[in-house]
Amino acid sequence: MRCPSCDYPLWNLKAGPCPECGTPFKPSGLRFTPNAVRFCCPHCETAYYGTSRSGHLVPRTFGCVGCGAHLDMDEMLVRPIEGVDDRNAMQAGNPWLAPNLPLRTRWQKTFYRGLGEPALLIEGTPAIGPAGAALRYALLNFAAVFVVGMLLFGGFIALTSPGGGAGPAILASAATVGVLGVLVPAVAMLLWIAGAHGLLSLVTRDNEGIGRTTQAVAFTSGAWLLTLIPCAGYPVAILVWIVCASVAMARAHGGRGGRAALSALAPPLVMIAMLVGGYVLLAVGIMPTPIAPPQPPPMTGPAAWRGTTGIRGETQRVADSLRLAMHLGTTPTHGAELIGWNGVTARDFANADGTSPRVHGSTRIVDLPSSVYAAQHPAIVQATAQWPAGVTAHRIGRLVFTHHGVDPQRHPDLAILMQLPGPGAAEPLVLVWTAGHVQTSGDGRAEIDAENRKRAAAGVPPLPPLEALMAGPGPWTADTAPASDGDDSAPRATGDG
Repeated sequence: MRCPSCDYPLWNLKAGPCPECGTPFKPSGLRFTPNAVRFCCPHCETAYYGTSRSGHLVPRTFGCVGCGAHLDMDEMLVRPIEGVDDRNAMQAGNPWLAPNLPLRTRWQKTFYRGLGEPALLIEGTPAIGPAGAALRYALLNFAAVFVVGMLLFGGFIALTSPGGGAGPAILASAATVGVLGVLVPAVAMLLWIAGAHGLLSLVTRDNEGIGRTTQAVAFTSGAWLLTLIPCAGYPVAILVWIVCASVAMARAHGGRGGRAALSALAPPLVMIAMLVGGYVLLAVGIMPTPIAPPQPPPMTGPAAWRGTTGIRGETQRVADSLRLAMHLGTTPTHGAELIGWNGVTARDFANADGTSPRVHGSTRIVDLPSSVYAAQHPAIVQATAQWPAGVTAHRIGRLVFTHHGVDPQRHPDLAILMQLPGPGAAEPLVLVWTAGHVQTSGDGRAEIDAENRKRAAAGVPPLPPLEALMAGPGPWTADTAPASDGDDSAPRATGDG
């Protein structure tokens, strides 16, 4: 029987401080080989033999058969029986507390026993032994994770970084490994010890003290080295540590084993739940809130979209997108800028014969990107840059955009888009108003005259006559003659847009 701190022999001594170093000891805190030691009455020297699995007396309190004194095992003198070496009289204890062994051997043996035999490891640890030794062992494990982690990650960064530029990356890696490998587990372990012993104290006051709880958790911390396993390291290490610490905790607190094990389980499970919950809340918080795509203002009035209006589906899509853009304050200059809005494509602007109108020079509208990036195409930018000031209308295929200068709030009854009649005036002229009304007319001239009267009353420049709209693509202003930018696909007298 030797002191766990200085290896001083403690045979034939009463429980108390070690004469050499002052570390407290008592027989019940040590493990002996069954029937290898004698517990002697301090009054009459009557010997009793420990027969339990730990080599202790059963029962531990009784009346001495020699002198009748009431005895407790911790009050008796302990001696090895004759013929048994004093070291063989002791069961294998905690290797970490064997000062005669090299540090590497102590660490290796404690690591293997902590993972493979946590109950036996804690049994071999003096119940009133120093908790600081257990914390130093845990800190060594955390430091080992840091060193090995830096050799792995730092070496990889150094090998893969060109031209010696790995310095900042290695420093960042060291900080990350230090936080995750040392600081986080150290703080978590202290919280675990405090929480586990606090719970144990709530369910039973008959326990071995917080030092014993510290030993159970810290001496099983070798599991943290399993974090070095690629990919699955952290979950494996945490799970193994929780299981081993719970087993050690159950054995450390003796008859309160079940409650002690549950007390050891609860804190890490709560911390894991808080970590997962916080991650979920963070992920939910940074995820963009689903927003329904903006919809054009509702169609109102008796002439809303109906099959009897004569409006084409293509025109309807363009009109919806134009009205939406105007109400959102992003009114397009050129009608082709609506490509990509609410399903609008270049084919919605096709001529009556199916050919594609040109936007500028030789650029056809079907050559524009089929997305909102069409608004940034050089052909559109160059075309609008050459337009004169005060444009009131321009044409793409069969559609005439008359939204220039129209305010959707102040001018709800003004036309913003026209669908020109087809070949031979087989189809009527269709006007779409800002508010969404649709007006059809077999006499396009009269309809445009009526529209210009409303514009005059509202202070908005007038539209060119129907003949001008049918003749070319524009653009037109209030005081200039119809003009053309060379779009040879635009029909003339036939009315083909």
